[in-house]
Amino acid sequence: MKSVVSAVVGAAVVASSFVLAAPVASADANTPVYSSCAGTRKINHPIKNAGGTTIAHVEVYYSSASNGTNCAIVRHAGPLVGVATMTYVSLEFSTGTQGTVYDFGNYEYFAGAIRKYGTNNRCVNIGYQISSYSGKLWNKLCD
Repeated sequence: MKSVVSAVVGAAVVASSFVLAAPVASADANTPVYSSCAGTRKINHPIKNAGGTTIAHVEVYYSSASNGTNCAIVRHAGPLVGVATMTYVSLEFSTGTQGTVYDFGNYEYFAGAIRKYGTNNRCVNIGYQISSYSGKLWNKLCD
């Protein structure tokens, strides 16, 4: 009987690990959210609260795949790691009308990773927010 109970408990643990590994859905059903970014990190911008403590980082990566791909994450830092907080990240071309990709929600660790394709020789704007601290990085990664 002990081996049957062990097998059932073991199967339940394995099944629950698959559920925990499921990806988080994007706030926008048309924006796929990935677990990480490929390529080289080009921007690591700190977001600081009013007291000067870094509470998050905006990370933007570049890959040459798909005629240039930028990928962005807002990753919690310091006192907000593990704390469910409104977190937002977006990518858009600086000019043109090809839309904005974004992700937001009450996340404990990060928003994103989101990807914008066809970015070779095109500037992008990166929007971000964590808690009540927000901003935009304009005309970045233009080459």
